[in-house]
Amino acid sequence: MVVWQGMVMTPEETARAVCFWYTNYRGEKAWRVVIPVAIRFDATQWHPERQWLLDALDTEKNEMRAFAMKDIRGWRPYLETDEQERTGA
Repeated sequence: MVVWQGMVMTPEETARAVCFWYTNYRGEKAWRVVIPVAIRFDATQWHPERQWLLDALDTEKNEMRAFAMKDIRGWRPYLETDEQERTGA
């Protein structure tokens, strides 16, 4: 098992997890580690215009989140990143 930001990921979740550079609706940029669940064309409270969204388990918050695909950069499998990339240090 892997522990990331206080969340314990099983080997299966670790294998499915991805890391990407994300710009949120406030313009804040950060590396995000998520476990993808689905991709959909929709709108949400935070993304009011219909667009492609990635529904994923955000491992930092341990909650489901919708990420705007247009704001994702540098997508990589979690297992191919190092600690420095994942923390942005």
